[in-house]
Amino acid sequence: LVDVTMGIFTLDNEFYIEGSGLEVATGSLYTNLKFHPEISKVDMVKQAILSAGENTVYCDSDVEVKVINYG
Repeated sequence: LVDVTMGIFTLDNEFYIEGSGLEVATGSLYTNLKFHPEISKVDMVKQAILSAGENTVYCDSDVEVKVINYG
C-alpha cells in the first residue's frame, strides 16, 4: 500500500495512513473506530489493509501487523 509519492493522512491522532489504498483504508478504520470500538487496533489495521487490497494489485491477503512502542 505504501507509495512514496502519496501523502500521509492522520486519523484520530492514532493512525497514519499512506499509499494507493489510502481512501479505502481510511474508511475501514473510521468505520471500525466509530461502530466497532471493541476490535483491537491491530485487527483494525489488518482489516484496513485487507480492505484496501481488494481494490489494488499492490497488496495481497498475506498481512502481518507489527506494533512498535515508542517511549
